[in-house]
Amino acid sequence: MCHPGNRQHSLFTSALSFQVDLSAANSSARQRPARIATVLFLLICSAVALHARSGVNSATEFAAPRQRIAGAIQESERIELQGNVHPLALRQFDRGAVSGALPMERMILMLKRSPEQQHALDEFLESVSDKNSPNFHHWLTPEEFGANFGVAPQDIDSIASWLRSHGLNVNQVSHSHGAIEFSGNAAQVQEVFQTEIHRYLIKGESHYANATNPQIPKALAPIVSGVVALHSFFSRPSAYLAGKGSSSHTPRGKTQPALTFYGGGATPLHVLVADDLQTIYNAKPLLTGIPSIDGSGQSIALLARSNILATDFEQYRALFQPFARMDALQVVINGVDPGLTYGDDQVESTADVEYAGAMAPSAKLLLVVSSSTFSTDGIALSALYAVENNLAPVISLSYNACEAELATSGNQFYSALWEQAAAEGITVLVSTGDSGAAACDSPASSGDANSPAAATQGLGVNGLASTAYSLAVGGTQFADNASPAYWATQNNAAFGSALSYIPEVAWNESCSPADCSAQANLYAGGGGASNCTTLTLDGSNKPTCSGHHAKPAWQSAPGVIADGVRDIPDVSLSAAQHDGYVLCLFESCSVNFNSGDFYFYVVGGTSLSTPEFAGVMALVDQQTGTPQGQAAPTLYALASAQSGMLSQCNASNPGTDFSRCIFSDITEGSNRVPCAGGSPGCSATQAGSYGTLAAYSASAGYDAVSGLGSVNVANLVNHWTNGTRAATATLLTASPPP
Repeated sequence: MCHPGNRQHSLFTSALSFQVDLSAANSSARQRPARIATVLFLLICSAVALHARSGVNSATEFAAPRQRIAGAIQESERIELQGNVHPLALRQFDRGAVSGALPMERMILMLKRSPEQQHALDEFLESVSDKNSPNFHHWLTPEEFGANFGVAPQDIDSIASWLRSHGLNVNQVSHSHGAIEFSGNAAQVQEVFQTEIHRYLIKGESHYANATNPQIPKALAPIVSGVVALHSFFSRPSAYLAGKGSSSHTPRGKTQPALTFYGGGATPLHVLVADDLQTIYNAKPLLTGIPSIDGSGQSIALLARSNILATDFEQYRALFQPFARMDALQVVINGVDPGLTYGDDQVESTADVEYAGAMAPSAKLLLVVSSSTFSTDGIALSALYAVENNLAPVISLSYNACEAELATSGNQFYSALWEQAAAEGITVLVSTGDSGAAACDSPASSGDANSPAAATQGLGVNGLASTAYSLAVGGTQFADNASPAYWATQNNAAFGSALSYIPEVAWNESCSPADCSAQANLYAGGGGASNCTTLTLDGSNKPTCSGHHAKPAWQSAPGVIADGVRDIPDVSLSAAQHDGYVLCLFESCSVNFNSGDFYFYVVGGTSLSTPEFAGVMALVDQQTGTPQGQAAPTLYALASAQSGMLSQCNASNPGTDFSRCIFSDITEGSNRVPCAGGSPGCSATQAGSYGTLAAYSASAGYDAVSGLGSVNVANLVNHWTNGTRAATATLLTASPPP
């Protein structure tokens, strides 16, 4: 039968098949009746599909991309791609031009849509999110996206020929006709883009970057957006190791849970495993229901640049999720396998795969791994691969680079790529980062006494998360020091000990060098306003910020500020070192055969809240039977419907009954972090002193610290369809948490 709204049986696919069948003029007489029947079937399916998609302007949507390169490509007539020098590629760090033989591999030439295509795409995304549209949730494949919103094949051929004429290798053209991957060396890059690649030495680390804005022939200006990225200033993983803990099979005196973590102090802290998260955020009614909503039939793509030890994932599941799907993990290598990094990237990859299944234990987990090169971040390559191959309806990304670091082309790249993902029905979740409102600063001290952890770059947000097409996930912290007791005195069979929902405040464990008893840091949930999507060079070749992502129409709920810019996060879950997450890493969870004891690492950060919420979205997809695309509009609609219950859903009030809440509203705390005196936005003006960065505070309703708050998973999943635009506010009657 015909499936007009199915991702694999749309009008585009039918039309292509029809064309192929008609071209078989040499078929035998015996084959022709079958071919005629096939053609008739495809014509009927095409008609049905066109009728089903009639909510979209067909003349605009189905028009073939027009050719936009007029005439020959003249090398002598060039323009600069403004705003594409990394903000740290400064003269004081410059150690000169590199050898022309330096390999520059897997660069991405980002292509742009015409204004007409962008308008049509905006209308299409509006229609697939509208419950009243016949096009509701009729997602596109990457090939279909390219047939409507990509660059014309003739222009692709012209650009590829131009790159090859300079000796560069064209590796591949994206299915969506929105990007070209190519490779070469520094000399060829200088020839084709008229910019030298220099080495920069910053805090003892070498980086490679273009010293000036790249240039392209003027004829390519309507097509080429920029190059991603011509430098090795890469995004940072958000996970951080907080320490090490231990398990005793038989706790001493049975007065403490079997898992203990000291975190440098004398008092043992509670640690989180999957069972705790399912209890605290009320996912168990779904997981144990009949039928079970546990992620069955769903998949989550996790973007990475390091492989993992498979035994770490296996040990985590055997100990902490004994009834979860044991064959869930699949590693997808995109290009050269980077192997194990034994560093932050491996920690990140391991944390992602262990906690993406915390809420969705039966979901398939696809770890997409790409090596970084001297010119391209492996995360950008993994992101492009996952979207272009439509790997999964949910993508989780736990890396951070502020908008200024991404530069103009990087911000355009992620905005365009996540927009394509939304058209394909993919929900993209990105962590807000762990430096509070100072996303351009690293959250931890470098270990150098001359560069302690204090913000110096002013306010900033994670540019990978701040687009209108990504769901930004922030962090909270449990306020579990007051009565009643929220933890059992012993762990259960899955090593869980949480008894109920635990009140939450904004995650902020930062401290300045002036008053910190331990190592100074900026650890706090990222959040704030988009403020630097475009860079320009001043007279001294120093980049300065301008531009922002505009506030999407759907970002409307109690507390949302009418500032005209995209604010993040959208939602938050626990991310603090206090009550950190158990991590099986470097085979630490190997059980002693004689005693049953084992050790584990403890990890924190929005790296955990993000894949955790990706699991929640897998439950939504299973419950509704369809991918959701950009899920934020539904979340904000549900929050608006709950607006009359803010006082009843105050997450910072220990006496609150959350049984009827979807969102637990975080109303206490901030993401203010320490800053160096005299730096932008710092309360201290004198160099050598420390102050506080003017940032954001939690408040009733939405805020730029925790977004809409954390969630009651069962209520969110069961009431998801109430959040579509055509839905009206309904009284929630979900069962209370256990």
